[in-house]
Amino acid sequence: MKKPILIFAILSLIIISPLLLDKYVLTLDMIISPSAIHGVKTLDDFIYGFWANRPNQDNLGLSMSGIPMYLLILFLKIFISASILQKIELFLIFFLSMLSMYLLIDAKPLPRYFAAFFYAINPFVYTRLLAGHWYLLLGYAILPFFVKELLKKDFKVKNIVLWLALIAVFSLHILAMSFLIMLVFIKKQNLKKYLMIAAWFTLINLYWILPSLTTQTSLNTISLSDVDVFITRNQFVNILISNVMLFGFWRAEAYLYPTIFLLAPIFLIIFYLVVHGSIFGKQKRFILLAIIALILAVGVAHPLTEQIYLNLFKLPIIKGFREPNKFIALLSLSYCVLAAEGLKNLKNKKIILALLIIPFIYTPYLFALDLQLKPVDYPKDYYEINNYLNHDKGDFNVLFLPWHLYLDFGWIKNLDKRIANPSQIFFDKPVIKGDNMELFPIYSSSTNPISIFVENNLESADNLTMINVRYIVVAKEYGFSINDTILIKETENLKVYRNNAKTSKFYVSDDLIDLKPIEYEKLSPIHYRAYSDKKYIVFTQSYNPAWIMGDQQPLEGYPVNIFENNGKDIVRQGFAKLLIIYSLSLLFLMILLLDWYFLQLE
Repeated sequence: MKKPILIFAILSLIIISPLLLDKYVLTLDMIISPSAIHGVKTLDDFIYGFWANRPNQDNLGLSMSGIPMYLLILFLKIFISASILQKIELFLIFFLSMLSMYLLIDAKPLPRYFAAFFYAINPFVYTRLLAGHWYLLLGYAILPFFVKELLKKDFKVKNIVLWLALIAVFSLHILAMSFLIMLVFIKKQNLKKYLMIAAWFTLINLYWILPSLTTQTSLNTISLSDVDVFITRNQFVNILISNVMLFGFWRAEAYLYPTIFLLAPIFLIIFYLVVHGSIFGKQKRFILLAIIALILAVGVAHPLTEQIYLNLFKLPIIKGFREPNKFIALLSLSYCVLAAEGLKNLKNKKIILALLIIPFIYTPYLFALDLQLKPVDYPKDYYEINNYLNHDKGDFNVLFLPWHLYLDFGWIKNLDKRIANPSQIFFDKPVIKGDNMELFPIYSSSTNPISIFVENNLESADNLTMINVRYIVVAKEYGFSINDTILIKETENLKVYRNNAKTSKFYVSDDLIDLKPIEYEKLSPIHYRAYSDKKYIVFTQSYNPAWIMGDQQPLEGYPVNIFENNGKDIVRQGFAKLLIIYSLSLLFLMILLLDWYFLQLE
């Protein structure tokens, strides 16, 4: 195994070499900063069950499945910079993809190398890398490890559960695909094991399953409009052929691709190997998996698959795929296995050796990432403004404008300059930023009360006093002006305005019109004390009925938590339950790892 590991490591380094500068790779959905990678800043983000540093969000929901990885990142950040951590993650995407597929294939080395190369070097991986879907790719990278265990005649329940749990940490989309794989490969004699897997998986994943069932998640905001927005695209010839060739990403026009004249003859070779393996190989169920993956990936984009997908869309597990082209991951997996089966029947080693170059010329731009991605550091004035805001020791929010979830920044050097708004993870102070999708016909899917309030009250900073906005930072690429503010600082890329009104984490009022700031005590991120003889206490954290004052929930219809003053402390409910859930998940995981003999897991 030393030789494959060395080859995969060298090849992975070659692919990512243009991005190894000590700067940040910022793409559509991959944004990091010196203080945060994947949006992770502090332990408070998870310990208390809400984004403590981000007023835009108050419930983690399904993203709580990533807590183990987030905790690991927080630990590693003590010793390793965010920039280097990002490069390690990038390396692992390619290295683990090749290694896992190599181990999955039961054949001589050359077919295994072909499958390993093609699994890591294909249009699906290339497009998702550019789009910043790196956690999806990490789940994809370890998926063959899970499949290898599942294909064993007497697979171990413990191993399957642990692989599923690890996949869940990286990507719930890949987890859903794993369940689909289990359905395709199910055998009657394994029904008992499947039930045990379901039970144990649930027990060790209580830490995110229970909160997701009891709070509003992103699934609640997904509708058929999302299906129309993220519809699979026709890149080559037609929708079906585009997906068969592992293309079809909804935003493909933002990236570089070879012409169909180069791709078609190369893919015909790949397709021949897949068909050959389907006919003469032993892994017949991968044919069924490939067909299902293709139907789901095409989704509503073709009349033959539209109604099937719409019927399945009623199921929560499919509804989570508002972008169905993600199912190409399973098509890629099936191709690799079947193509390796086809290569096993070829006797001429020289031909097989020559075919190893196929993945490299089918996705050539993966070896020229610097044509599209340019590692950058944040402009110096971003650091300057961050320090300026930090000098104000108050507990306030910063509003970042313009109000867009995605922005084109002049200092981004990528071919495609559009990235997710990074203000919330870059600035140390709590930042309110746009979370509006702005993809026709959907303007926004946000259900956050503060976001909705901002969208309706941007004409004057005085309106923003209720949500404790003291400063407004504006990106000069777009420009923006707002009434009742004073321009206090201007740099090359940013303008900083201050709200004329006095702001506070807490206000008091008798009429909810005239808000007066008051002193308060922060006993913990979920426990505050504010005394007043006024009728109302206004707590500027985003509205959530989990916040209570005594036994009183906040008044409905406001962006923040407003209580009729009863003199009690303000506390967030549910922390004790979260601790119990976390403890139970950890306990069951320890039991599973210890594999106590009297539990009879196998």
